[in-house]
Amino acid sequence: MIKKDGLNVEADGVPTDAWNLTLPQMPIGVHGCFAVSDGKWVCVVGGTSETGHTDVVQRFDIRNGSWQTASVLAWQGRLMAGGLLDAGLVVVFGGAFCVYHPDTGSVDGPIPLQTLRPYRNAGKGVVFEDCLIVVGGTWEGVDAGCFSDQAVALNPVDGTERPLSPMRIGRALFEAVAYGGAIYVFGGKVQGWINRFCTQVRPGG
Repeated sequence: MIKKDGLNVEADGVPTDAWNLTLPQMPIGVHGCFAVSDGKWVCVVGGTSETGHTDVVQRFDIRNGSWQTASVLAWQGRLMAGGLLDAGLVVVFGGAFCVYHPDTGSVDGPIPLQTLRPYRNAGKGVVFEDCLIVVGGTWEGVDAGCFSDQAVALNPVDGTERPLSPMRIGRALFEAVAYGGAIYVFGGKVQGWINRFCTQVRPGG
């Protein structure tokens, strides 16, 4: 390995940290999807293709580079919320959730949500312990200006929902992560403008 223009390169001149373009392409090109992984495979969930919204989970096997597709979601849509738990891949959209089991290809649901106001899309799902924390989103579309401040802990095993303290302002199209016993929310769209707000909640109290 040698140095060239500050990069680590092999003798053939290709940077060792260059993006690998030899991976098999996705069966269906989409945007507005989300992805989860268990270390063996990656599931790319939903999104909009060239022909419209999809109900497809595209599964990429990291070990052999193969793709599988399944039209298994309870809805066709983009910007869904979800996460991977022991119970399966939980997907929330339009006031309900379903659970996809990648190993068997089966789906449970859709199961109506009781606490979470039915929102259309653009919220986030964050895995926290044995629950999926569903935060924010919209219920009339991102351009309609109806943004949710809700946060709910959803247990997909028994279907119970535990409301958390609402965010101080509703938002959509943000990022959220779990760390150190707290859920952190960054940025997003709020009432037609882009914000710099960062906030946190501790689901355990």
